[in-house]
Amino acid sequence: MPVRAGAAVNHPATLGSLGRAGHSHLRGALRQCAHVHGGAALARCTLARQGQLRTRNAEIASLLELPSSNIAAILERLQALGYVHERAPATPGTRRRRGFWQISDPFFRFWFRRVQPNRSRLDRDEGADAVWEQVRGDLDTYVGRIFEDVCRRWLGRYSDVVQARSARTIGSWWSRDGRHEIDIACVDGRQYTLLGSCKWSRRLVDEDVLQALLHSKDAIEGRTTNARMALFARRGFTRRLQQRAAREDVLLVSAADLFA
Repeated sequence: MPVRAGAAVNHPATLGSLGRAGHSHLRGALRQCAHVHGGAALARCTLARQGQLRTRNAEIASLLELPSSNIAAILERLQALGYVHERAPATPGTRRRRGFWQISDPFFRFWFRRVQPNRSRLDRDEGADAVWEQVRGDLDTYVGRIFEDVCRRWLGRYSDVVQARSARTIGSWWSRDGRHEIDIACVDGRQYTLLGSCKWSRRLVDEDVLQALLHSKDAIEGRTTNARMALFARRGFTRRLQQRAAREDVLLVSAADLFA
């Protein structure tokens, strides 16, 4: 799906096609929520709010001016259908912090973020160029989030990295104050086994990214002593970082490695 979404958005003229395709796929999703009172309309609004980065139950409920219980029923249904999932920080032990809801499908995520709010503009030929400029300015950031998902999936399903294969959970971590975030956090139940950073950048990743990851690691309250550091990059890594990674057993993975 990341390839599909990224490949489709390469010219203003394709945005209109994305609008029609997204609307067609959306109708199928909404029909499956129709058993809930007002479910189809509510599901559409809920997904739209997630596309605008309003992702907690209370935020969505407040914006739609509806009780949280109504939102909870729709979210549970959408989750069962595979359209959304709840993300929470990966932590050792049984205690689980509250997370936020995210649209699972990258196509829908992009559609609600950029296409759906601009449907009327895309219907006019002169509006597509302006929307495309917005999309182009945000595309690397959008694909960067998908790249993080791809890296986590690769670790869990396709890699032979010991620290990932032994993990019970492969997710991400962020501090309560939002000052620190770690793109990849592997937990085996008792401790963190691997912590990683993903960079969808056109430049080669250097030591500053590793330093930032180590700084964020220090913000985690314990259980990181044996965690291996890992860096994932779109293009690759500087020679200086490669030499340091060899000394400190830091895992380096490029996008080319993921699909080799």
